[in-house]
Amino acid sequence: MSRTQTLSRIESRIRLRAVYCNRKVVHELYGKGSFELTIRTACMLKQQVHLITRTDDISKLKYSDYKPHPDFPFALSCKVHWSKNISEEGQCPDQIILGSMDTDFCAMLGLVNYMEASFNYGYGAAGREDAFLFTPESDPKLAPKHCNAAYRNILKAVFLSAPFLAVALLIAGVLGSHSIRKFAATLARGMGATADEVDIRYRWKARLSGRVVDAYISPEQPWIDARVAEKLCMGAPIAYKLHPDAKRVTPDWLIEHVVPRTHAFYDGVNDISLHLALPLLWAALDESWEERMEPPVRVRIQDAYERIKADIPVGVNPVVKVPLSIWTHNTKLHINEIEPMDTGGGGGTAGGTTGTTGQASTRQVANQSRQVTAMQTQNEEILTRIIAQHNQLQQLIAQEGRTRDSSAAALRGWLETWLGAELTKLNGNIFCMLFRIAVQTPRMATPDQVDGNLFRNGLTVERTRRNGQTSLRYRQAVATTPADSRPAQYRTVGSAWQEWMHGIGGNKPAKNFTAEDIRACKSTYSRRKPLWTLMATLVNAQKAPAWVISKIEEHYKGSVLNITAAIKQDTIMGSLHEDLCVVRAQ
Repeated sequence: MSRTQTLSRIESRIRLRAVYCNRKVVHELYGKGSFELTIRTACMLKQQVHLITRTDDISKLKYSDYKPHPDFPFALSCKVHWSKNISEEGQCPDQIILGSMDTDFCAMLGLVNYMEASFNYGYGAAGREDAFLFTPESDPKLAPKHCNAAYRNILKAVFLSAPFLAVALLIAGVLGSHSIRKFAATLARGMGATADEVDIRYRWKARLSGRVVDAYISPEQPWIDARVAEKLCMGAPIAYKLHPDAKRVTPDWLIEHVVPRTHAFYDGVNDISLHLALPLLWAALDESWEERMEPPVRVRIQDAYERIKADIPVGVNPVVKVPLSIWTHNTKLHINEIEPMDTGGGGGTAGGTTGTTGQASTRQVANQSRQVTAMQTQNEEILTRIIAQHNQLQQLIAQEGRTRDSSAAALRGWLETWLGAELTKLNGNIFCMLFRIAVQTPRMATPDQVDGNLFRNGLTVERTRRNGQTSLRYRQAVATTPADSRPAQYRTVGSAWQEWMHGIGGNKPAKNFTAEDIRACKSTYSRRKPLWTLMATLVNAQKAPAWVISKIEEHYKGSVLNITAAIKQDTIMGSLHEDLCVVRAQ
């Protein structure tokens, strides 16, 4: 076995253990009994995994953050609130919420199971816009903190419980609330998503990575967001659809009997009740969810369904899970339903006939149920193969992309070789030019050139002629020599005033610069001119220079360069402080 295959098997085992531990957390929560410990906490856990969020992000969610998806009727969109990784509102775009074939990880099923029951416990009293989703408190600062603390304490109790400790031995390291986010990110990465794709779903706009490109790539990438969401849907991403024979299950019936409280709460504004009604109907009629729902909600739905179920074959859930295929073309997100094979044409007719005539025996009904179950099992196997082929196709597409990357790397290597050869030629030419210059006969400098070079080094030369011979004597330049017009460097506002009025280091005062002097240091002169102009204006208005300097240092902080830039901006905007403004007579 190759090293790559060995590592792949190890990673697969670690991923399966993490999935099993996360599933164990869900099962432990549903066994706690109370609404807060079971339905609410399980819903928070499923949302945290599906959105890869921190616990405090989940605690800040509001009812109004969930909206129907604008493009796909079987999906929702959610806007996660700012977290410590977010510095701009645009870094938190709406993210897609998809159903999952595995109900232990289905965010939509957990959301509607919680939401329809939450209104019986005082949740949502603050109104649709302001009510927090997971706490009945309304204080915008304290409510999320209390909710986060309660959620973390419940998870801590689960991690320390005896049934879970035995399972936790499969995972190395300390378990905590942060392990949920780590599990989701690792799962998405292990299922084939790249690190950059996980960052998009993560809302991790990394500025510490040192990559300049991160500041320019928009975090709103619907295709990448949906691709990572697909990886987080255990089993497969699905859409909840009505059985073809469930003709009496209408939207009005769903609103009246399945999600009446949710529909009344949203009151037609971004109403998500119909998007969530089918998952809740499926759960109410599935035996495995008997202990996971609020009894009044489950009984209400079952009683209403008993009155209209004559059209549905016995033992068949009126809601079917349809797998989804997620792909992109020209950066546009596409999600298609993988329609199952026709399982119930005959079964639906037989069921309808049985419910209408009442003449079929119990054995016939049982045989029909077994046939339907067998066909459903066969269809699930077929769909599993289709999903596997779909995943294989995506892997081939990714492999093709890597092949293109290798071709680009080969081209880049050729270009680097060619550029290296050309640079070698260029360096050889430059060396020859320098060598020719070095071996040329030097020319004697004129006396004027000697004087200029000496003066620039702070020296003067005196010539004396005695007995027909000329002698030279060098002295330090004195103030009587022509002054240099270049601006000096300084660190205080007082030095700036000294440079303007009197010059610094023997230089000419800046106020006396000629047009030729200004051209010689145009950039530096232009940067300092706003400060000089302001100070000169105030002094001309009978203000003492010391007072002017103190007021500027009082209202502006930082280096002289920053102070000058701020004064220039305030002068343009007309926002100078009143102490630095000159009141002109009318």
